[in-house]
Amino acid sequence: MQCPTKTVRIYTCYVVFIARLNGEWILDRTEIDYTDLPVTKSDGTIVTFSQIEFVFVIERRPAFYVINVILPIILASFLSCVVFIVPLQSGEKVAYILTLILAIAVLLTMIADSLPHTSLTASVLGVYLAFTLFISVICALLTVLLLNIFHKDEKLDTTSFIYKFTEFINVKRCTGSSKTKNANNPKTAGNRIVPSRKLTVVAYETMHARTDEKSENVDECKEKVYTRKEMANILDRFCFWVFVTLTFIGTISFLVALSMGAQKHHT
Repeated sequence: MQCPTKTVRIYTCYVVFIARLNGEWILDRTEIDYTDLPVTKSDGTIVTFSQIEFVFVIERRPAFYVINVILPIILASFLSCVVFIVPLQSGEKVAYILTLILAIAVLLTMIADSLPHTSLTASVLGVYLAFTLFISVICALLTVLLLNIFHKDEKLDTTSFIYKFTEFINVKRCTGSSKTKNANNPKTAGNRIVPSRKLTVVAYETMHARTDEKSENVDECKEKVYTRKEMANILDRFCFWVFVTLTFIGTISFLVALSMGAQKHHT
């Protein structure tokens, strides 16, 4: 910045800024605001000073954080659900989920060190990491509970809540599988669209036969007495789909919040 040294009323200054390529930030735009600041002296005279404000709007390059922060967090969140696919008799479920919890805790600590230490606003990334850690802890607790059910040798109480809940899940599964089997049967579907009266009657009888078969399957599921190993396997698969759904919804919400925050700051 160079200005003339002579004392005159008007100064003409030339400011040259050289923007170099930066790997972390992008210079979006620059603004210059010129204002007059009136100042009243002790003797009552008003003196006007000139103020020039330079505004630099910069934007962070997202590639580094997407590859090294966001993508590992999303993968770790879905890995928590995989613990329910590991066989109960393998003996590796607890070691797997505890290792994953430690990895997420270390990742949370590393990211927290790079974030501003303030409680006025919460980072979306920090909230998602806390959500992932919470989901992993719940998965660990449920894994211990399922292993306890699987390896216990005590007599099974058929009136307990866990048993009734397992029976309810299996009945729903039998009902859904029967519906899918009937919908995908080519003979039944073909009989429904044939305009012949005789074939229509056959289709009607076939449909009722399928309905009776479906009712028999549901009744078998209701009357079946489950062992502890069967209960643990049914609950294991149920927990897998529940936590996959929760993780998917949380991840989509996290990505939407990130995109909305980026658009808000950009405008």
